[in-house]
Amino acid sequence: MGKMRAPSIIMLTNVGYFFAQVVVLTESTRDEQLRLAEITHPKNIGLIIAETRGVFAQVFCDMGTGFVVKDVTGENPISTMVASISNDKQGVVTCLDEMRHGFEDGDYVIFNEVKGMTQLNISANQQPEEKAMKVQVLGPYTFSIGDTSGFSPYTGGGVATQVKMPLTVDFKPFGKALADPEFILTDFGKFERPAILHAAFSALHEFVKANNRMPKPWNEADASALVSLAEGDFNEADVKVIKTFSYTAAGQLAPMCAVVSLIFCEFLNFIINYYMHT
Repeated sequence: MGKMRAPSIIMLTNVGYFFAQVVVLTESTRDEQLRLAEITHPKNIGLIIAETRGVFAQVFCDMGTGFVVKDVTGENPISTMVASISNDKQGVVTCLDEMRHGFEDGDYVIFNEVKGMTQLNISANQQPEEKAMKVQVLGPYTFSIGDTSGFSPYTGGGVATQVKMPLTVDFKPFGKALADPEFILTDFGKFERPAILHAAFSALHEFVKANNRMPKPWNEADASALVSLAEGDFNEADVKVIKTFSYTAAGQLAPMCAVVSLIFCEFLNFIINYYMHT
């Protein structure tokens, strides 16, 4: 209880249908995390750092640079029936029977079964990315797709289907992410909480480095020391959160470990199914 265990490092190779390497790091010091990150990031080796302390947890992911997200959401593509398409510099598509299309600005769509304006239809030998047209939402039932003034007049039919376009992502290396973190919000009623916990975890690493131990459970002196190490402008409620973090940091709760394991497995599933390196 309260002692740092030896770091656990797992190297995963040949993840999914493409070659990838992912390093999973747990139970590690900040110095070890930074040292390993300096090795993995330049080589485009994935790095996942997971940590649970009492009732708190954090997960960091770095998949290097030039990482292509093939499917941003993982959801099934949206389709909508077409009622009309105008011949304009900004061709307007109207959905059938006021059916909400569900598209967003920046989405891409392809067309099938359009009559008259057949130039929009994708052919059997074309890739969806080659024929996709960018969407600008005009309303819940209409959207524009760019210049259609040179196409034949629309006479009927048609289905517009969303195309998942690749998105290239450059992940921040761990050192830069520590200084300028980007959080995934899970509770929109507590926008400030991720930054507070980020500061608390960093302070915990400083505390362990200085004292060679975890804060003692429900020890006020250790909790106050952790607050003094945390960087930020904290109000009374924030200090209470950091102290609670200190009170429980020496313990490991099986449910919290299980939740973090599920988050890691879900991320790995997305790597396998939706991501690739260029």
